[in-house]
Amino acid sequence: MKKKKLTYMLAVTQDYVFAAGNIVLSLIKQRPEKDFDITIFYDSMLPCDKKIFTDTGICTLIEYKVPKEFEKKIRTNCPKFNDENFAKHFSFLKFAKFEIFSLLDKYENAVWLDADIAVQDDPYDIINYPPFAITEDRGWTVQNNFTAPIPGYDMDKSGVCSAVFLVTDKLPDYQKMKDWCYKKAEKLCPHFKNIDQGIFNILLQEFKIEYQLLPLDDYQCFTDRDEGSFAKIAHFGGKAKVWNNTEMISSFPEWYRMHLKWMKLGGSDFSHEEKFSVINVYKKLQDRNRKIKNLQDEVNNLKNTLKGILDIKKNEETEIGFKIKLLGISFLKKKVKKDVIRYYFLGFIPVLIIKTTKNN
Repeated sequence: MKKKKLTYMLAVTQDYVFAAGNIVLSLIKQRPEKDFDITIFYDSMLPCDKKIFTDTGICTLIEYKVPKEFEKKIRTNCPKFNDENFAKHFSFLKFAKFEIFSLLDKYENAVWLDADIAVQDDPYDIINYPPFAITEDRGWTVQNNFTAPIPGYDMDKSGVCSAVFLVTDKLPDYQKMKDWCYKKAEKLCPHFKNIDQGIFNILLQEFKIEYQLLPLDDYQCFTDRDEGSFAKIAHFGGKAKVWNNTEMISSFPEWYRMHLKWMKLGGSDFSHEEKFSVINVYKKLQDRNRKIKNLQDEVNNLKNTLKGILDIKKNEETEIGFKIKLLGISFLKKKVKKDVIRYYFLGFIPVLIIKTTKNN
């Protein structure tokens, strides 16, 4: 059977299905010919959401089933997977990312996309970076993904970020990589910090993969960078997401416009536990500039007022001199005339006279 060209892959919990919906609608908008597929792994999904994905004609939905023995070992060796306080980060659905290698049996190219992104332009040309392409993780090393050094690997090597990456069927031994990832995760789970990303960082070394670095500010640009507004893919990588922060959602209105479209189709909404609003960023900047201008005017007015209260100036009647006024009354006055310097209290009471001798 001839392989298809490309599938994008996502994996989402029920509370992030809306984010997957946003990505799907955005990909279709950017490439309406739909010459690609989208594979979505999930743990739970409402019927209304399933219907929207199915109706696109290009989405394949796969319920992710964690291998029982694997789950048991992970829960035993990494207690955070049993702690509700860490449920979002230490989620078993993170391991679904390993399934991307199995997609290469059907597709020439598979592209992983984290759910907390905005697709702002067509990322299709990512397939021009075979056999494995990923972005750098600026400022991070491989070690930053683990709580302890992993013997046999260069932990000081610059790290990569697995939020967006490409794998292709030109990758040697790709058939072995999924099972290797699961086995390595079992072994290293006591040292997890960034679960799947840590495994992918050492995968590159284990299989000696000659990978290409994707342009970070184009394919996985963090939203606090100037390039974020124009990147093909903007990544909401911090705690502030486009669905919980006023500044973020107002800076990326296209994401919100697509979310409204998702809602109109009958899709599930995101949680509104954190209050925020959508504002006009330009208007906010104009309001801020007006406040700054008003503040500057007040400062200038204050300066002018103080100048009348506390006035230091050159005495016009002498070659050198000054007056200090306090509340309009001369407080200290200095007069210099030839070789005599006189100081006056209240402008007329002499307090000091200094005679100077000039050298001929």
